[in-house]
Amino acid sequence: MTNFEIQSLFNGLATVRQDATMRLPARTSFTITRNIKLLQPIVEDMAESRIKVLETYGTRDEANPGMFNIPPENRQKVTEELEALDKVDNDVSLIKIKLSDLDHVELSVQVMEQLYPLIEEEG
Repeated sequence: MTNFEIQSLFNGLATVRQDATMRLPARTSFTITRNIKLLQPIVEDMAESRIKVLETYGTRDEANPGMFNIPPENRQKVTEELEALDKVDNDVSLIKIKLSDLDHVELSVQVMEQLYPLIEEEG
């Protein structure tokens, strides 16, 4: 999986985890939690790398914590480096959820889309 795919999946799983109205089977909840914990160190490393790129080519915006001022002459380089970071491939062994484990669970299309990379269709 690329860093971009990992970040997207992590964000989707975090959204599912935060939805207190959703009642998933214990096994499915455990699988989601394990995958979040598996992906979290990679996501944290990506964030650290992004900050290093921004600090290399810009300066922190004192008025807006977490924001950076990037001079126009450095913006293309920042874009290129961040895009390259998004394309880095990682060997990640996700824990799958069997589609049958979700048979009796009502899920919105949006939640199903977020879980899709983890779903193992049974044939």
